[in-house]
Amino acid sequence: MYSTVPRITIEIDGSALAAGVIQTIHEIRVKQMLSLPSQCEIIFQEAHENISAAALSKIGAAIHIQIGHQKQSLFFGQITAVEQHYTASIQPLIHIRAYDLLHRLRKHQPVRAHVKVDFYQLAEELTHDLGITVLEKESTPITPRLVQYRQSDLELLSELGKSHGLYFFLNKHDLRITSLDGYETGEHLTLGKNLFEARFSVNADTAIQSVSATGWNLQQTVAHAKDVQTVHKKTPAHEFIDTTRLGTDGQCNIVDYNCQNDDLAEIAAQSELDRRVAQQVTLWGVTEGNPNLTPGAAVQVSGIASPLEGRYVLTEICHSISPDKGFISEINTAAPTFTTAPAKTSRNATVGIVSQVNDPDNLGRIKVSLPTYNHIETDWLEVLIPGAGADKGQLILPDVDDTVLLLFVNEEPAQPIVLGGLYGEKPLPHAVVDEGIIQRFVTQTAGKQRFLLDDTENAISIETQNGHCISMTPAAIGITRNNGSSVTLTDDRMTIHAKTDLVIEAPGNSITIRGKRIDFEEA
Repeated sequence: MYSTVPRITIEIDGSALAAGVIQTIHEIRVKQMLSLPSQCEIIFQEAHENISAAALSKIGAAIHIQIGHQKQSLFFGQITAVEQHYTASIQPLIHIRAYDLLHRLRKHQPVRAHVKVDFYQLAEELTHDLGITVLEKESTPITPRLVQYRQSDLELLSELGKSHGLYFFLNKHDLRITSLDGYETGEHLTLGKNLFEARFSVNADTAIQSVSATGWNLQQTVAHAKDVQTVHKKTPAHEFIDTTRLGTDGQCNIVDYNCQNDDLAEIAAQSELDRRVAQQVTLWGVTEGNPNLTPGAAVQVSGIASPLEGRYVLTEICHSISPDKGFISEINTAAPTFTTAPAKTSRNATVGIVSQVNDPDNLGRIKVSLPTYNHIETDWLEVLIPGAGADKGQLILPDVDDTVLLLFVNEEPAQPIVLGGLYGEKPLPHAVVDEGIIQRFVTQTAGKQRFLLDDTENAISIETQNGHCISMTPAAIGITRNNGSSVTLTDDRMTIHAKTDLVIEAPGNSITIRGKRIDFEEA
């Protein structure tokens, strides 16, 4: 036995269980982790009359567990399951399972868009109807738009928090949000006193010195890149791991990350760096039972090898109360590895910049530089062309420095196809929207040779860079030179207007001028 069994108070829907019922408890286990609902399991030996029937009637009831005179509750939540276990050798066991109020977020999976998302504000919005209060609200980088479509509210909050390097834990009705650097509690653990067993791991597998995140804002086709070298999470021995001795430069790259601004790229890099460092030195241990040991809590550890002494942040705790071991708490400081919905990474497509167009085989292929893949250059790539076929097709190819969208065949970056070009923040060749409607189609070369279809005037025009124009409207068909000379055809007249000398000639052939009346006037 590690310690004595404390006095236990259990309330269900506000009514305390009788002492006789509590005496039938075989074990209480409370598992707490960052960014997940806390789980409680109470195992009863069915020595008390009608305990199984009573338990079955309590599904959905509120349950509150306190230890002695401790102000901090061991558990507060809602009963969600009852299990009856029968064997031939012992009395039946009744398992009552409960989760804290965060479990309700798993049951809500809407399809909706969140605009200008701040993490603390999102947490407040998602938990408000549960009567939960978000503590110590701060500001975080704004995500311009977030679409929730394959995630529960809990998964959405957990994933966004992880990308920001933020995690949460619910204490009754108070939601505390913290980074992996944790928050101060004043708790001390000393080996041989209240720390019964400890295992420390110093592991260089995740050792890095910096993280670079590169990604695209696909609404504007603007690349964002940030490099982070300062660690927010400090561990007692992380500075003793020398990455140069491991044959590595200590650099980690997050590529093709969907980020709308530099702040989000920076926070993604910072989050990854902090998680990697948090894994370098970890502690697992068994302590004297203490409900104040909660996820995110920082504790001071002593009585061990001096390089390992210091501050540790708890990420997972399993409190256990049983007759044979008393009240103990199993602690862990490893970075959370909870499983959520499949990560929404852009493995199928990315944006690139055209780097070469002079295909040596003259097949209309191009090479593309991939900024979010460390600027590697592709091989010669096929370009999607409308109507492509032997001696036909609309052959309009992207040029050097144009921005293009690539599709990765079988999610393989070495085998992309160019789907087309993107304007991003580059100016359009012509205004095409009029009164909220697309009214014009434009084809224009880099040299300003333009073909325009205009529905506002039912007009078609072909224009050259130096101002020559062929136009067709319901009123007239015209050919105009940049010096003002023109040929115009209307329903009742054809006009040839020359700003220069006009020569009509047919060398070696006859010229016929025929009309009802022919006038020659001096002008």
